[in-house]
Amino acid sequence: FNHVERHDEGVKLFADEIPAGVYHYKYMARATTPGVFELPGTSASLMYEPEQFGRGAEGTFKVTEP
Repeated sequence: FNHVERHDEGVKLFADEIPAGVYHYKYMARATTPGVFELPGTSASLMYEPEQFGRGAEGTFKVTEP
């Protein structure tokens, strides 16, 4: 990726070109409250050709106290 933006509400990745395929990106998140939370599905599209897009699965994750 050419550029990565990390924000409290999410991560944005930018690339000039991405060939078809499966991609993985890992990032660290800080958990401050225990509980079960929804993990929204990811989405990707080309800025100038939005008809080319991809989506990832949604899910949940659990935060426990140590």
